[in-house]
Amino acid sequence: MEIAFNILNFILIAAILGSPIFFFYFLEPSRSWRKFALVLGLSLFTIVSVAAVFAWWTDFSTRMLIEYYGYNLDGLSAQERFKGVELLDRDKVDQLLIGYFGIGWPAKLIMMLPLLAAYPFIVAFFWYTSYLIKNTMNKKNI
Repeated sequence: MEIAFNILNFILIAAILGSPIFFFYFLEPSRSWRKFALVLGLSLFTIVSVAAVFAWWTDFSTRMLIEYYGYNLDGLSAQERFKGVELLDRDKVDQLLIGYFGIGWPAKLIMMLPLLAAYPFIVAFFWYTSYLIKNTMNKKNI
């Protein structure tokens, strides 16, 4: 079960990192600033949307794993909560609980957004400089 969750986490991270590259490569915003702004806005929107899903999914999958190991989130005492957890799984459940009872997924998303919002601009900078280098090389060869 953990492996399936980790695979889905990896796919979401790949979507976050790959979406600006995908948009700049396949939509090829050339000299038109409108198309460049459209591609930049599309990649920014995609990153924020996938990041929101990723933040929610990490919280939800942790809750599912905690319940999978037999922990009772509705229990009133520690003995009642750990009643269904096997002795071998107690350390794993304790680690999951530390992450689960920390900050919520909306706060994690808010903290991720400044870093993720800069990423499409960095990709745009590298794409545009490579575009300029290719054009100057083509002009010199002609």
